[in-house]
Amino acid sequence: MDTLILKNLKEISIKEGSSLSSIGVVFGNYNELIECISELTNDNLKTVTIKNSSGLVIANYENLVFVNETSSFNNDGTVNTIINLRVKTEVELLEEKTKELMNEIATLKETTEVHDAAISDLGTAVSDIAGGI
Repeated sequence: MDTLILKNLKEISIKEGSSLSSIGVVFGNYNELIECISELTNDNLKTVTIKNSSGLVIANYENLVFVNETSSFNNDGTVNTIINLRVKTEVELLEEKTKELMNEIATLKETTEVHDAAISDLGTAVSDIAGGI
């Protein structure tokens, strides 16, 4: 078995010969499937490593997206699953960066407004003190 390692270091045993768009996994039960899928977040898919059964890194990926999964249930309760991941497009990466920059700008605006108010208050206080001398 190969191992897929997420950014949060969660390890998922995958079938040898899996490709990014067809990652084979056998789960012991449905709850394990749900737990695994819940780990496939944007943050955890920012960096992904795949190691072979000997522990050697055979692939490194960045900025992946969970597309979907297809599962079939066996009589013994195990679940055969195919997970489909892909690399984010340039447009998706630009949208993320734009959102980050917009958040930073909003934070800077809020900080500037607080500073402006404090400077105004300081100016008023200095004027009051100067007027009293």
